[in-house]
Amino acid sequence: MQTDVTKFVNFCVYVRGIFEHMHILYESTTVDEKEQLFDSARVFFGDLKHILIEYVVLQICTITDPEKRFGKRKHTIEFFVTNADFSASSV
Repeated sequence: MQTDVTKFVNFCVYVRGIFEHMHILYESTTVDEKEQLFDSARVFFGDLKHILIEYVVLQICTITDPEKRFGKRKHTIEFFVTNADFSASSV
């Protein structure tokens, strides 16, 4: 179970990192910084923003998928709710 938890946590950290990159590039920049980004590569940064948004949404959907899909077990929230031992004695 520890390996499963580690894989799930690592995936969540990875998705959070992508979200933070998106936030830094597009939401916490000043108007002048945004203008500089888009002036230097308008299409690139516009497309990158859409790609990052879609990717973050897709990854959030992935961890909320059913535990089993296409015959494979996945590290999802349902997987941990179904298989984890939340009793105090397992600590």
